[in-house]
Amino acid sequence: MNRTQVDWQNRHLLVFDCMAITAAVWLSFALRFESLDAFRYIRTWDFYLPLILVVRLLSFYLFGLYSRLWRFAGVQEILDVMGAVMTGSIVVAFLLLGIILPLQLVTGFPRSTLVL
Repeated sequence: MNRTQVDWQNRHLLVFDCMAITAAVWLSFALRFESLDAFRYIRTWDFYLPLILVVRLLSFYLFGLYSRLWRFAGVQEILDVMGAVMTGSIVVAFLLLGIILPLQLVTGFPRSTLVL
């Protein structure tokens, strides 16, 4: 497989990751507020979604998840995915709980969505 085909596959993975992360954030808000209308909390949503998208996608990129051939995935790739997800989650939690909420840049953020 040549380099052009690998890059094309990785663009699909990036788009899929954006959609999956957005769906996961929406679902966490829907579970937290017991409503499918998660857009009611648009101020919090507008702040949290771009933050988590940037941090998670950067984490995936730094762990090299977009530079692999996933047809031949093994145990090391599973460990890298787990490491990238955990690193992204820890960074988002630190940014929110350690910097953004204490400085009151966003008020009324449901902290339980971090766990969900």
